[in-house]
Amino acid sequence: MNATIKAAAITLLVATPLQAQNFGDGQMGLGVGVSTLGVTGDLSYQLDPTLTVRMLAGAASISRSGTLDEDNTTADYRATLRIGGIGPVVDYHPFENGWRLSGGALLSNYRVTARFTGDIEIGDDNPTTYEDADVRARLRTKNSVMPKLALGYSGSNLFGSPLGLSFDAGVLYTGGIRTRITDRSDVALPEEDLNTLRRDIDDAIGNVRFLPYVSAGLRMNF
Repeated sequence: MNATIKAAAITLLVATPLQAQNFGDGQMGLGVGVSTLGVTGDLSYQLDPTLTVRMLAGAASISRSGTLDEDNTTADYRATLRIGGIGPVVDYHPFENGWRLSGGALLSNYRVTARFTGDIEIGDDNPTTYEDADVRARLRTKNSVMPKLALGYSGSNLFGSPLGLSFDAGVLYTGGIRTRITDRSDVALPEEDLNTLRRDIDDAIGNVRFLPYVSAGLRMNF
């Protein structure tokens, strides 16, 4: 069984040079798809059969409402997650075909804005309830430029057309998450309780130093 799998893998990598002519057909390429950056597009230029440079960009936003219920805080919120980034990527094609190892640096646009309104309950043994509160939280990656590393494939001549499929799987390094709190309540919350709210938000999010990067789409060389 293992021998069969190994043989299939070797055949795929060696035989893919049949696709190499597809990979190298054009000096430039255009890709569109979806990824963990959101709706994504890239413009590429092939330097030689092993190296391609791309300018990658993506963006999307997602909104939701919920309740933060951590050890010391209970509060309703509405939050908007904005994801995205833009930056250069270098693709290394070791077999001079569609298989690639990609590395780059993306100007980060990952951030969350949240608004906590209504009654906010803060405290452990004897919690304090703040009525008609209005507290804003802003979270974003510590790295304004996130390094990217991924493995993937870029093909062409899909069903005899100039289009091809592409996909990637890898990671983005965020450096962690930074949280800022702004109190806009009519009656100001004590600084100690605002710090408690910030810590509970951080606990709910977790110490996210790496984010997955996954993409799939279509591309065309020309």
